[in-house]
Amino acid sequence: MTTEHPNAILVRQFYEAFAARDFAAPRSRRSRRTIPICTRWTHSGQRRLISLREMCVHPNEAPLRPEEIEKLLNFQGYGNPRGEFWFLGMEEQGQGTELELRWRSSFDEVEDLMGVHHRWEQFNPGDKFNAERLIPTWATMSKIVRRLKGLSNWSDTEQVRRYQAERLGRLDGETFLTEILPFPAWNTRDWPANPCFETRAQYEKEVRPKRISMLRELHETYSPRYVFCYGTGNWAHHHDIFSDVSFEPILDGRVLLGRSRSSTIVLTPFFAYYLMTNDLIDGIARALEAPPCA
Repeated sequence: MTTEHPNAILVRQFYEAFAARDFAAPRSRRSRRTIPICTRWTHSGQRRLISLREMCVHPNEAPLRPEEIEKLLNFQGYGNPRGEFWFLGMEEQGQGTELELRWRSSFDEVEDLMGVHHRWEQFNPGDKFNAERLIPTWATMSKIVRRLKGLSNWSDTEQVRRYQAERLGRLDGETFLTEILPFPAWNTRDWPANPCFETRAQYEKEVRPKRISMLRELHETYSPRYVFCYGTGNWAHHHDIFSDVSFEPILDGRVLLGRSRSSTIVLTPFFAYYLMTNDLIDGIARALEAPPCA
């Protein structure tokens, strides 16, 4: 008996809706026909029918296709899952616009960080991606890898810039970048128009448990040497992923350190320069280099 993918029920609603859709052109926006396609929960806890038009971020543009939505939900991350260094955040920063989601729906399950970002210009001509512009989260990842590899100039700005542009998140590299939630967002308070979920609360409730299971399975499959989970506000979810790991505080409680049979799990503050300072990165590296207590 075939088991449906965890996201298949949601996606199937869109397939069924598209099979029965009606493209009769309305004479005006007011006369646009409302074609019920599936149900959503309202703020009052009621279920209501929604239309094809309500799924569109821009009413005059075609909505994301079901297979595109499925790819958004199933994206795993950038780089090489077999790599030695994993970095696990909450979600990528972004605007969550229809254009951005359509670009991301072109991703494979695992992508090359710089390769897909260079493709952004194909979706938004004139907006060229600059791989050498230091991104705080990416620069922090680059510093951590360079420090743990024992490079004396691990924090040198130009060397960090070069590592970010040439090695971070590459398919043939040593790093893998992944997130608890698959959609980009600017912050946790704003929720842009979204083709799948009416509210952020609904999105997190439906998607996060599946993502936690996915990340747990990925970790069991690839067993990276190090997993850096960043953002203290997400530590509870990191504990859910690594539920069999016991953590102990180090560096005055700013960092939690745990060891599984195959990996060292490090829970850190968010990867901002003022939180993940060079001194803190060096302190974490020293703790990892120290022999484990008997």
